[in-house]
Amino acid sequence: MASFDTSTPSQHAYLGSGLEDLAASEPLTEGERYNLPLIPLRGVVLFPGSVLPLMDDDQLPRMRPLLERALLAPPPLSRLVAVVSFQGSSFDRFIVGCTAEIRKSSTDANNGGWRAVARGRQRVLVDLCSAHLPSRPQPSVTVLPTGDVPPVPLIIEQGLTSVHPRTARPFDVHHLSNNCRHLCAKLFPGLALHAAAWPDSFHNMSEGEALQGSATLSFRKRGLPTRPLPLSYWLAANLPLASKHRQTLLEAPTVLHRLRLIVDMLLLYEQRVHTRVLRCKGCAAAIVNAGDVLQTTDEGAGSAFCNAYGCVHDLATFTRLCARADVRLHGLPEVAHSWYPGYAWTIASCSHCMNHLGWRFTAAQDLGPDMPTTFWGIRRDALAEACLLGQHQEHGQGPTAPAFVEESVSEYESADGSYTEADETLSRIPVQLLHDDGNSDGSEVDEGR
Repeated sequence: MASFDTSTPSQHAYLGSGLEDLAASEPLTEGERYNLPLIPLRGVVLFPGSVLPLMDDDQLPRMRPLLERALLAPPPLSRLVAVVSFQGSSFDRFIVGCTAEIRKSSTDANNGGWRAVARGRQRVLVDLCSAHLPSRPQPSVTVLPTGDVPPVPLIIEQGLTSVHPRTARPFDVHHLSNNCRHLCAKLFPGLALHAAAWPDSFHNMSEGEALQGSATLSFRKRGLPTRPLPLSYWLAANLPLASKHRQTLLEAPTVLHRLRLIVDMLLLYEQRVHTRVLRCKGCAAAIVNAGDVLQTTDEGAGSAFCNAYGCVHDLATFTRLCARADVRLHGLPEVAHSWYPGYAWTIASCSHCMNHLGWRFTAAQDLGPDMPTTFWGIRRDALAEACLLGQHQEHGQGPTAPAFVEESVSEYESADGSYTEADETLSRIPVQLLHDDGNSDGSEVDEGR
């Protein structure tokens, strides 16, 4: 009986053998402007610390010059590209993206195609118009600060001032981190179990070490971080959110803003049943329950993968579909180029609007009792943002930064330490999250179609 190792999908073995490990470089200076090759990916939001596979072949040669340019660039820009996500066919002039450092690369001797595995490094503000200037063949990017927030003064925490300690909790990143971990363990136990199974070495890393990583892509030493900044990026990358929500979290200017957004999203998910169902982006049909998220890789619940034609898909993985999900499968299960060794894939689309939802993965061999015989990989770009943001943006418009309402001094917790479920919690939610629409059916079936 073969056993399934969740580290194997993170190795992206489908890219082929001969990938050369490359050493990590120093981060770019915050606030400085650089010119980097730009890789736009539809519906794929890259966070610092996340992994991005890249490839090209004769049918998709556009990636080759970008990767070559990055590999030949002198330090400190060596092996760096800028990755941005887009929706529709247009961008805003300025868009927040993330630098990606190529950590493994190889050239296919048969067709000259490039294979690479990159890792997100730093948030950047990309000036798309600068790419059209004759003097700047590559877009200009400004490295954004990490957004570290100083801790709440000790005299306030100890109650030695006129300010009540609980009043400062919405501004305490460590308190917000604890809230995120508590809510995540309560609402998504699969993610909490995934993190608890890993060693403590990652938890003791500094902020910079956690984001820079080791010289090779080893995910066995990664887990749910305890430090606020890596934790905010890990949750943003692993929670079952649509691409629009992920872009909003990437654009958050500080770790404090990002953690507040995550707490507010989790509280809204906890209090309103209809937000727990993720819907088709094309027709708003119910597809999956967010609580059925499943850990399938060492990175978490899903990852970014690259198909045989060089197209990158960002997946969230689930154990089953909703009871009312109407999904159409195309063709027979295939094991060739499978992102999950031991599983065969089948293309899945929405029966109502034919939106490409993702894939159903079925075990092609006995993988042991710890792995399901069937699970679903849903493209985040195929999910509607209406479940949290309340309304679709007009087709073709890019993501917008979150607009915050005025902060309330009410606490996240009640006097006895339990989590508040009053409507006053919503006073701190971004304006886009205050809208509500649709009804949903959160019931389940034993096996998805």
